[in-house]
Amino acid sequence: MPGRIGLNYLDLTNNPTNDLMVFADNGATTPEGRQVAFIQTWPNEPTNTLSTTLTNLVVGQSYQVSLRVTRRSGVAGVPTMSLQVGNATIGSKVRAVGGKNSYLLVARDFIATNSSMPLAITSSSSEDAALVLDAVQVVPTLAGTFFTVSHWTGDASSGIDSGAVYTHAVNFGAASISPVINGVTFTGVDGGNPSVANSFSVTDRGGVYNGNPNNNLPSGSGSRSLANDFLFNGQSSGALTLQGLTPGKRYRTTLFGTGWDASGHRLSTFTANGRSFKPSLNQFGQGEGVRLDVEFTATGTTQAISYDGSWHIAGFANRLLSDEVETFTVAPWSGDASSGISSGASYTHAYNFGTTRNAVINGVTFRGVAGGNPSGSDFFLSGPAVILNGNSGSNQQPEGSGSRRRFCLRRERGQLDADGAGLRAALPHHPFRHRLGRHRAPHRHPDLGEPRLHRG
Repeated sequence: MPGRIGLNYLDLTNNPTNDLMVFADNGATTPEGRQVAFIQTWPNEPTNTLSTTLTNLVVGQSYQVSLRVTRRSGVAGVPTMSLQVGNATIGSKVRAVGGKNSYLLVARDFIATNSSMPLAITSSSSEDAALVLDAVQVVPTLAGTFFTVSHWTGDASSGIDSGAVYTHAVNFGAASISPVINGVTFTGVDGGNPSVANSFSVTDRGGVYNGNPNNNLPSGSGSRSLANDFLFNGQSSGALTLQGLTPGKRYRTTLFGTGWDASGHRLSTFTANGRSFKPSLNQFGQGEGVRLDVEFTATGTTQAISYDGSWHIAGFANRLLSDEVETFTVAPWSGDASSGISSGASYTHAYNFGTTRNAVINGVTFRGVAGGNPSGSDFFLSGPAVILNGNSGSNQQPEGSGSRRRFCLRRERGQLDADGAGLRAALPHHPFRHRLGRHRAPHRHPDLGEPRLHRG
């Protein structure tokens, strides 16, 4: 562990007012216990990391890692924090909460891909700065619904992707303004508690504020235009209800807002499918953008995301995730009938590797592509590869079938043979098919990296 990482102990006996903690010099006494951890940076040591290994995880179980943070206020440096567990990462600059205010909440959901996974908390700054943290927890969560809060600093950090499919993208407070963020248009709507038939409805946000004075998003950006107007109300409860969803599909709803107050919190509890999350609108500072993501699987054609408190909503987007990430399944492949190929389905890719000859399985043509590491306008295959033509020793597919064809052999992590569309695996003398499923996962398991088909 680097020398600039340690514990700042709270001595209430000799220091009942908690005025002498060098690093924890602002915020509530401590979120938990009588000490806090700190990660300090210095000009010649701009990055330091506190890490551990999470153990006894259940593979496939969803978890949430959370902690409370502030920064040392007695120095000018502002740390940038990164929290990483597995492939799930969240990061932002951390402000001093000031006075006796509560530490800021940072939380990230992840799915365990191993029984042990690394957890790393990194602080970065080119100046003397200190990230102060406490109350680190990892708890199992209800599978299927995840909340994440992130710093929204402009179009690049908006989470909006021009290549994704959006069912909704709405700008509240001004029908005449439809901002464009990364190629996605947010349609403007007027009035408080807006609703659009067969699309969405909003309750208990009857106030409209135009010309947001606390808007630090970059001038001229779509994000600044989106943040310029917002819906608000007092402390009562309401909901954003999405309509026109497809049951069984997975979605991510993103709500956008900006910090309103110079100090203190503006907490709201968001709930979806029985899962709740309580972020602060002011988490990243007055005028700083905040982005709340809610991921869920639709159980019907509508989805309600309820809230309380006085969270300001500038706009929202809802993105389809169901086909964004696939997981792998393995099943016996004994011929065309068990190939998983259906003449009634729509295929974006169907290739036969190792030869220019086409193969037809159940009416679907697999276009032949010769050579190792082949590529086309809509895919490429990477990694060490050789061509094995005329596979007779380990090809038990029926004679004359489309399934009995040549294939591209890759030797990584033992022997794994990829045939046809590059999405099936075969072990010698025991044919298997390796099919992409449609199950949502937040990231690929690292052991499912071969064979790898990159879609263009």
